[in-house]
Amino acid sequence: MKSIYSIFVFVAALFWHPLNAQLSEGLLIHYSLNGNLNDVSGNNYNGTTLGSVSYVSDYTSNAESALFANGVDRYVDFPEDPALEVDFPLTLSARVNFNGISGTQIIATTDFATNVHSGAWLQVSTNGLITAAFGNGSPNGGFNSVSRRNKFGNFSLQTNTWYQVTAIFNGPNDIDIFIGCELLTGFYEGFATSIGYTDAPGSLCRKRANPNPTPPFYLNGAIDDFRYWDRALTEEEITILCNEEEVVDAPCNLFQYFLADLGADGNTTIYGLEFADEIAQLTPITTLDAEAHIAYNGETGLIYAFDKLNGAYRTVNPATGIQGLIQNLDLAVTEITGAATADNGDILIMSQSMNQIFRVDPNSGSVSVHDAYAPLLGGDLVFGAVQGFGGDLYNTYFATREGNGGVYGAVPSADGADILLVNAPALVTGMAVTENLELIFTERDSEFLTLYNIQSEMTSGLALMLNDQPFITSDGDLASGCTLPTNNSPTDAVLTEQPFELTAYPNPTSGNTIAFEFQLNLEDEVSIQITSTRGELMQNLSSGLLDPKTVHKLVADISSLPNGIYLYRLMGKTVTENGKFMVTR
Repeated sequence: MKSIYSIFVFVAALFWHPLNAQLSEGLLIHYSLNGNLNDVSGNNYNGTTLGSVSYVSDYTSNAESALFANGVDRYVDFPEDPALEVDFPLTLSARVNFNGISGTQIIATTDFATNVHSGAWLQVSTNGLITAAFGNGSPNGGFNSVSRRNKFGNFSLQTNTWYQVTAIFNGPNDIDIFIGCELLTGFYEGFATSIGYTDAPGSLCRKRANPNPTPPFYLNGAIDDFRYWDRALTEEEITILCNEEEVVDAPCNLFQYFLADLGADGNTTIYGLEFADEIAQLTPITTLDAEAHIAYNGETGLIYAFDKLNGAYRTVNPATGIQGLIQNLDLAVTEITGAATADNGDILIMSQSMNQIFRVDPNSGSVSVHDAYAPLLGGDLVFGAVQGFGGDLYNTYFATREGNGGVYGAVPSADGADILLVNAPALVTGMAVTENLELIFTERDSEFLTLYNIQSEMTSGLALMLNDQPFITSDGDLASGCTLPTNNSPTDAVLTEQPFELTAYPNPTSGNTIAFEFQLNLEDEVSIQITSTRGELMQNLSSGLLDPKTVHKLVADISSLPNGIYLYRLMGKTVTENGKFMVTR
């Protein structure tokens, strides 16, 4: 798992200003696009769409806080309300990241009409220039220069870069275009002198190109923080707007790296990694009795280890090596080859058998789809900013191996093709991000980690050493992240007494054994009875005297049990717990 945690701090001099309150004056719509289409202006002009929507990182690298636009069919409609049909003056503003500049790119329009130029809109024109335009709404004007007027701003746009674009429509011959705080020079084209409207709503990310059946133009990229005023902003307000929520990165005092390597016995050992003088020194933390792929959460200070075969997972405290109880997912996910922590604390896991990336709530085990199609084969995941992938249009990256050795930006949709960003320097089994936002890779049967600077395309090797001896990875997986300070140390968090919990895994099971894991709060001797739903005793397991504060496991041979549901009951002097499991062969 590989999450880069950046602590963002607002610059006080820019965050508070007397003019900030004025930005709400005359504000009709404000879509912050933080994972939803809600209007936060207070006017309740919430956006709607007939298609699916998905979200990517915004201009400050906050995950799922900007609307993804695929250039084909993604858009958002305003409500149909006469109050949104504004004459001069008006202002449109948005932060935009373009995945491509060629062709017309629509940012927003106040009227999505067919067969006429109407409303006011922002776009990138075929000449590659930011354009503010309006149409007179006349059905006799057609799609030509008679029914519209454009102001082109002289500015060279780049792909994968966030821009704040603001257009102030003072009148037909007085349109100001800003990129950030910079007022652009430009030129006009067209002969319309007034703004006219139809009964169509306004839209983000699309506008009608020509009369039907010609498809609309769309935005190919991402959009964030869209605002629409029924007045002209002042230049002072533009300065406040373009500097709003400026952020700086706070330094990370403890950035940690971990390697999980599969042994010949089928068990996985997790190691801590420290880098110095072109050496990666390994320190054993714990061993798991399965092939596991790991993610690290810097806020909790815990590693999350996922069983490749069935998705069951447990936490590991890297400070103590203490393992948490096995947790089951509420959806069967198989052939897990990579994991990463998202910035909201969810864990992303990739399945090479299902060609999907899933999002897991580590508190409940609930599973949802993050990327409905990803061409996975082995490899690993990272989440967050990566140097060289400018603009952070994607927030999830995955690497593949054996025939597909590349790093992809994940487009979180079924119809959005994941983008090959760079060829990997090795057939990847593990991938993580360094504190300098470079990538590190593991590959099979190697004595080295590969450090890769995407911008310079330079690679270097870090020799793996364990107890001052060279170490060869078998099928290594990597994780990294910034450990954030908390009131309690990770050790204290794990050892705090918690309610007794008993877990059976895998559940459901198609195998010949099932394991029961539990952690006692007091020293005790326990037994586990397995019965049918009719109360017939099928098997009885017993333990010797068990220590508290340690994860214990009892394994039952269920090879003779037919398919069906079975009950289990753990009993001791200090605890009693019940549950059920299902056999499905």
